Amino acid sequence: MPGKYPLRESWTLWYDSAGFHKTYAETRHPIEWKQNIKEVYTFDSLENFYRLYNNIEEPMGIWYKSSYHIFLKGVAPHCLDLNNQDGITIHYLIEPSADLDEAWLQTILTIISGKYDNINGISIQKCKNYYELIIWMRTRDDSYMSDFKKIYDDFKLNIKYIYTLTLEEKFTE
Repeated sequence: MPGKYPLRESWTLWYDSAGFHKTYAETRHPIEWKQNIKEVYTFDSLENFYRLYNNIEEPMGIWYKSSYHIFLKGVAPHCLDLNNQDGITIHYLIEPSADLDEAWLQTILTIISGKYDNINGISIQKCKNYYELIIWMRTRDDSYMSDFKKIYDDFKLNIKYIYTLTLEEKFTE
């Protein structure tokens, strides 16, 4: 049931924990990406988002190699999802800091507000010495560069600790 402040779209939190990962040696067969990720909760209002957010660990507290993904309902956080195959990803590498959790929250709020039409979702992963924030854009047509510039400018303000930026196209076989 939508709350008093409904969102334009419904969004889903996914969690990928290092504890879910199994290796080929452990199972003796290839692991599908779907085995390593769990769909946690779908929200359609600001109130429901905060009900979720206030009851999960913030990014600074998640395990090494774990990640959160917030995606449009019905879109999985993987390049093999049909909704992501024509898009691109924008990667921000972020140094751990006291401001990281607040920057993540502000980034989520910007994305779910509906300000950008070309975004399928965002991810944050805890790596060894940094965090990786990924913005998943739906398309890479002629308009994506202007969207990319607006997104980069917005998130550069929200995330104070960007030390590199790469633009990486996803390829499928």
